[in-house]
Amino acid sequence: MLLECGFSDPVMDAELLTMTYAGFDQLLIDLRNSGSTCAMQARSHGLTGRAGMGQGRAAYARLAADDGRVPATVEVVYGHAWKAAPRKTPAGLSIVRFDPQQRMR
Repeated sequence: MLLECGFSDPVMDAELLTMTYAGFDQLLIDLRNSGSTCAMQARSHGLTGRAGMGQGRAAYARLAADDGRVPATVEVVYGHAWKAAPRKTPAGLSIVRFDPQQRMR
């Protein structure tokens, strides 16, 4: 996608980060405070129902370490690329490349 937008030499990297929390509720608080929410206006405003929260709490309880801390792992993806200055004529006009598409027959 970067190349299609005129960038060159894209470099991507990713890493996994695992944080641990004192409990499931602290994990949810951190997720909400970090802005990890759904931005759609037509969304359900609750995280899930009582049954879903119970299932989530039970799943995290199975993942808890001996000290009771629960893990949450996120993947962070980094990317950067270079974009050259737009080409211009000696008169200072920008050069715009135009490639007409072939007609469908």
